[in-house]
Amino acid sequence: DRQLLGQAFDAFLCLARNAGRRELVRVDVKGAADDDPNFGIVTIEFPAGALQGVDLARAIEPYALRRVLPELGANALAAAMGIVAGQGGRAELHPSTEGRLEWTIRLRSAPRADPAVAAMPAWKRTNDPIR
Repeated sequence: DRQLLGQAFDAFLCLARNAGRRELVRVDVKGAADDDPNFGIVTIEFPAGALQGVDLARAIEPYALRRVLPELGANALAAAMGIVAGQGGRAELHPSTEGRLEWTIRLRSAPRADPAVAAMPAWKRTNDPIR
């Protein structure tokens, strides 16, 4: 669901953008995970900034970052992680290099259609015995 995933990435990027204001945020998209080609990986690396010293396991809980990042919705990160999980994926927030944090988002790739089947008229692709 593109719309829901768009909302989830809005939350992930809002955290990245606002944690270390005016500093570099890196986003990397990998078409297939090394351990499973059915998953793609998106990483968002950003400065810890306002999150320096914050317990990252608790950072995703509702209202946990309200004082440090009031511009981030109270339930935004928990909802974003739920959306990713609902799509068969997983999102994790963890330390990266010195003074930086990283979101790692694993998403199930869309099933690829067999080109021969995709070229068939829709009525031939059904299993309806009447046709």
